[in-house]
Amino acid sequence: MKILNAEKYVNYDVACYLTVTNQLKPVPLVARYESTEKSLHIFALKDKIRFSDIHSIHFGKNGELNVCSPEHFKYKVADGQDIDLVGK
Repeated sequence: MKILNAEKYVNYDVACYLTVTNQLKPVPLVARYESTEKSLHIFALKDKIRFSDIHSIHFGKNGELNVCSPEHFKYKVADGQDIDLVGK
């Protein structure tokens, strides 16, 4: 996939897609900015991807919230106490 007119994505280097078939598991992709075209290229590391398996594609840069990390999907509480989320 190529995103054109992508000057604002020059520092983006994290990419993944969430799978439809595997409970939204993040699958790594490669994100590479091409300065000559001013475009961001996002592509698979090795396997071909079926379009129907993609729920969503996410990309970002170092220092931002990384939704490609499985840690992003874990609920964390600062003081270690469980919170009752029933009915909320």
